[in-house]
Amino acid sequence: MFYAYLMFGGYSTIKAGVRYSTSSALEFLMGGGKLAFSGGTSAELFLATLFDVSTENTGKYFSTSLGGRYVDVYKDGIAHESKVGYTYLTDFVKKQVLKDYELKQDGVIDGVVCHFFRSADTGKVGASEPLLRLLDSCGIKYIIHD
Repeated sequence: MFYAYLMFGGYSTIKAGVRYSTSSALEFLMGGGKLAFSGGTSAELFLATLFDVSTENTGKYFSTSLGGRYVDVYKDGIAHESKVGYTYLTDFVKKQVLKDYELKQDGVIDGVVCHFFRSADTGKVGASEPLLRLLDSCGIKYIIHD
């Protein structure tokens, strides 16, 4: 089960609060539907449901030399980070990536996957070339859910 969607501007917008079956979501996606999220929390909840994780594995805290790092979803040694809309390499995002790289290099986690989701507000999805290059250089996998 995960959070319900509302058709909005040709996209399916995930909204917190209403649940529907995972099979309905899969049918929607397999039929060519596109997901869009109204904010980061909705995308995080979607990932938690997608990976069937309990609440103690969402917002999981790790300590790094660069400061604390909360990952959106943690399962089987993999940290999953969600980003909504078109994401640029800001100082904040860069620091998140470097913390993830450190956790991976130190063997605290086995890997990282960054999930980029469409914004229901802007209709945009993806990441800037500088951000994608940094992810690649740090060995961080990413998926653009377009």
